Amino acid sequence: MKEPRFSKIHRWILDLNPRLHILILVLLGLAVYANAIGHPFVHVDVPFIVHNPDIGRWDNIGEAFLKPAIPQFSADLVTPYYRPVLEVFYRLQYALFGLNPHGFHLFNILIHILNGLLVYLLLRGVLGGQERAFLVAVIFVVHPVQTEAVACISGISNLLCALFVLASVYCYARSAECAQKRHQLFWFAASWISCTFALFTKEQAVVVLGILALYEWMLACPVKRERQAVQFYRWAAIALALVFYFICRHEVIHVNEQEP
Repeated sequence: MKEPRFSKIHRWILDLNPRLHILILVLLGLAVYANAIGHPFVHVDVPFIVHNPDIGRWDNIGEAFLKPAIPQFSADLVTPYYRPVLEVFYRLQYALFGLNPHGFHLFNILIHILNGLLVYLLLRGVLGGQERAFLVAVIFVVHPVQTEAVACISGISNLLCALFVLASVYCYARSAECAQKRHQLFWFAASWISCTFALFTKEQAVVVLGILALYEWMLACPVKRERQAVQFYRWAAIALALVFYFICRHEVIHVNEQEP
């Protein structure tokens, strides 16, 4: 009896080395989105990057955390946002590529591929099988729903937010799996830093709290009394990051609205 094609594909995936999984994800990401590299700046890329008077400055980088990310002259076109980490990345890209849009597009593609690798690494631990993690990561990398975020330069806000959220969840999961306290602390610190970066990149990063809660409810090991105390401090630290972000955002946006 002839073996079904799906079984052959499944066996082929199982036989692959995990390094080949990573290589395939990288090559898929480049192949699918390479045609976006040749596109110019469009739409909101112009006020964010081309006409941003601070794009080439590093002497006032602290001001990115003290004022909305949108320049004042475009406030009538775009609602003011508070995304200081995004502003820092725009300046980093400008330092690397100048106003060459091809470099900005390539940067987006690389961030998207990195997100796909994080999905693979996260699900490999959560699902307990590298073949399923690989298939989900492939779908994540090539799915058309990602097109706008990857192909549009300003879509980097979504890509960076996803990057830091995925990194936060991955590091949180690693922390929960570690037996040694110093390793737990290291991975949780990495998770907390990634969570904070995500919040200061884009507002939608607040979902990270729900994702971590879902992880604890569905996937973490049964809670013991000593683990309950650890969980309390973890959630307190994450809540502190959220409160700090909301205070900063409210104050910056409110002050901007009060200015004539």
